[in-house]
Amino acid sequence: MQRAPFDITDDMDAGNGKLRVIVYQSESAYNGIRSAVVWVYKLARVEMPFANNVGIYINGLKRNIAAAKQHLQAIAATINK
Repeated sequence: MQRAPFDITDDMDAGNGKLRVIVYQSESAYNGIRSAVVWVYKLARVEMPFANNVGIYINGLKRNIAAAKQHLQAIAATINK
């Protein structure tokens, strides 16, 4: 078996000769979840104590999603040669 020219990262599980890739939800899915949580808090007329932290978390996810997509595209390009 030939060694792959890319690194297996923590997002991948190499076992039983198979490679499983964990893929993030889309950015819009996370924004939809955030909107739903904000709506529940507004409906209950309760202040959302972690509102600022959710925005920071979503922005971090955007970077992680972009990096994961770029990594998967590089792997696909290598495999499809």
